[in-house]
Amino acid sequence: MVAALLLVSIASTPVLPSQRRELLASGDVVAPLGRVGRFSAELRGIDERGRLLVAADLSDGSAALYWVDEQGLEALPTKPVDATLFPATSVSSPAGRVAVRGVRPGEGSNPPATAFVLDADGPRPVLSLGDTTVEGLHVVVMNQLMAIGDDGTIVVVAGVAEKPGPPLPGEWINAIVVIDAAGPRVIDRLRSDGQTYPIGVTSAGDVVFSAWSGGESGAIYVAGADGARRRVVGPGDRLPSGQRLREVSGLAVSPTGEVLFRGCVQTAAEYAEREDCATYRSRDGEVVRVAGFRERTPDGALFDIGGDGFINARGDVVLRASLLAPCDDEPGRLCEGEASLLYFPAAGGIAEVGRGVSGGWVNAAGAVATTTSGGLGRWRTGRVATLLHRDDLAPGGAAFSAQGVEEDWYGGAICIADDGRVGMVVSFPDGGQALVCVDAEGPHAVLGAHDPRLALRSFWPRVQCDFADGDEMYLGVGGSVFRTTTAAGVEEVIGPDDVPVGRDYPIGGWWLGERDTPQVFSVNRHGTVVAIDGDDILRRRHDGPLEVVDVPIPGLGEVFEAEVADDESILATIRLWSDARSWRSAARVVHVDDEGVRLIARRGPPHHRSDSVLPGAPESLTIAGGLAGFVADRTDDGPWPLLYEVGTGALRELLAGPDLPGEAYLVDIAADGSTLLNTDYYGWGRFLFDGSQLTRLSERDDFADREVEPVALGAPGVVVFLERQHGRESLSASGPLATGRCPRVEIAATPTPAPAATPHRRGADHDGCAIVPPGRSACWVFAGAGLLAYGRRRRRYGERPSLRGCGTANDWGARTSLASPAAMSCRPCRHGVARPSAGRTRAG
Repeated sequence: MVAALLLVSIASTPVLPSQRRELLASGDVVAPLGRVGRFSAELRGIDERGRLLVAADLSDGSAALYWVDEQGLEALPTKPVDATLFPATSVSSPAGRVAVRGVRPGEGSNPPATAFVLDADGPRPVLSLGDTTVEGLHVVVMNQLMAIGDDGTIVVVAGVAEKPGPPLPGEWINAIVVIDAAGPRVIDRLRSDGQTYPIGVTSAGDVVFSAWSGGESGAIYVAGADGARRRVVGPGDRLPSGQRLREVSGLAVSPTGEVLFRGCVQTAAEYAEREDCATYRSRDGEVVRVAGFRERTPDGALFDIGGDGFINARGDVVLRASLLAPCDDEPGRLCEGEASLLYFPAAGGIAEVGRGVSGGWVNAAGAVATTTSGGLGRWRTGRVATLLHRDDLAPGGAAFSAQGVEEDWYGGAICIADDGRVGMVVSFPDGGQALVCVDAEGPHAVLGAHDPRLALRSFWPRVQCDFADGDEMYLGVGGSVFRTTTAAGVEEVIGPDDVPVGRDYPIGGWWLGERDTPQVFSVNRHGTVVAIDGDDILRRRHDGPLEVVDVPIPGLGEVFEAEVADDESILATIRLWSDARSWRSAARVVHVDDEGVRLIARRGPPHHRSDSVLPGAPESLTIAGGLAGFVADRTDDGPWPLLYEVGTGALRELLAGPDLPGEAYLVDIAADGSTLLNTDYYGWGRFLFDGSQLTRLSERDDFADREVEPVALGAPGVVVFLERQHGRESLSASGPLATGRCPRVEIAATPTPAPAATPHRRGADHDGCAIVPPGRSACWVFAGAGLLAYGRRRRRYGERPSLRGCGTANDWGARTSLASPAAMSCRPCRHGVARPSAGRTRAG
């Protein structure tokens, strides 16, 4: 080990991150698709004045809390010099008191270690790790901030122990801790054979909670400020119908102490059916039924009642629900569709707040806080006033945009060309996605996820992008590989209907991005594309015929990964089903060229004399220029990268392998031999290895909630980084500016770009269509095809494409069956949501 350490030096100072330039970030406008990122404003409550409490991650990397009404945004004081607050954890009381979680220097942020109350002078800590309760117990874990009352009483779930300091397993228990003028006190503890959780707090400071033990169904209790505890409702209690309750679960409590709960009655069956359950409210021993497990509104719509509810001081109830309608593929069965809110006045009756609507907090005047894909609003007596639009800007000019460029397994992709162009899949506020390319002139949208040229193929479950020379950019999605260029636009290079040379049947399309491999396709700098078809490799040289590259596989098996080098040869990993040890991993690596197939490495017994026989399964194949890399358990030390020179056939370990401690996973490789490693060598993180020195490129600051991580390598000296701070995500790169040019491809169904300023007038109900840019949730205009919208229908075993009516306000929405596209049109609509005026809408 000592000898190896002499050969490799460690650079702990992150040199490259400090030299990077930002390419794209949450909140940036990519014409014509609008702002990058999802709408980040989140409802946290409503007060008696009708103001909405809104938490937001902003595009400048900050997080903020606002009160929002017709007059605009009023920021709460959330920026002390010695703490970082997390507004999305905030809770509020009907009178407008607010509490929030955060961290102070030296505290951990996962989960946040301190509860604060927001006074006029700013945040004030009220409970933190290390504090002692009035019973002499020590707070060692801060789990959840639950509620705050009008009198300032705060309720949290925390771990408490008999002695201070970091607890060992079994030395602490969960408890409901109440903070009031007397200090923190425990009102109920978790028992070894039961559970306890708080439901809410009244305006007088009484805490309502549920507790059970011994395997019995729990009851609901209230604990007063004097410590007295009484039972509210529980199993065995009789309902007005004469039936007895079998089980109860608390949903909410009103400021006056009325409890909203879900209850199931006793039946002869061992387990109650859903028909035996309903929502009730209880006060002073009286139980009143609010709604069953299904309810029908006066217009005939049927809804499935969800598990969340809200209740105000006069007993009005709001319940979350889902629209029910005959299933598309099985009309005799009901399927859940759009989310909704149902309003049940205390005097009786039912009203639908809206479809495609979430939220639900209700104040004493019956005003309901609502969230749609277009913004946040307030419903009252059948009308919605939109108070914060998704295109609004916060004071100071930051946008309400978060995430958007995150790389993930399902739908995210980042790629880089040797000439510095960077591509990524970006999300937009309407829930849509697009392939975006960045060159010296900035970001350009290349292809939308709902582009008709993709023939309804979806970016889910997997998508991949890559580059070739010139302005060629490639996208692999839904069983096809597409090439985009300025001159030709969008072309399908490999598709499920293609018939390879020498075959009389098409590919089928099931292979690409649908299996448990991270790969979709591979392309070299000349535009030669390879993909996997079971036990065969498909290859199309630039503008040539589609051919099958046959790779002999002993026994039962298939190709797991395939990468094409610049010399047109192919590297592949083979998975053998006959080898039980490698059920999920490849068992060998082969090199395929015009001279045939050569075995590079294979899985074999430990301590084999050959360097090409590996005890672990080789996988994570990647290639750049004439150098390939993969990872295998070369020794008992765990995964370690190996490099293969395509031209010479030489195979070698990276970093002298067994002489260094820990594990190393290969993230990416550059043509000059530089590698990006994810390793626990001197602590977990991502390192750049240039052949002689390891340089840590990862940065992490828990206190500031900031993380910088390298994700890809390009030409020598070019590294692409992903940075996260609060909800903001940004993609940046080190090294020289891009010299290549992204393809300029006309975007089909072009939505309206996000405005630079807020044009909306305040204080009015929005009764017309139009404020949301088209996407999944609005109308798309296609030349010659009338007014039509696209969507996709999620199924248990994958997806199938389906048409969708305009204006659905949630991701999956309602689907519309049309006799012809021309029969579809959008009429003016209420509450900012377009509705189809023709066709039949069904829940999916």
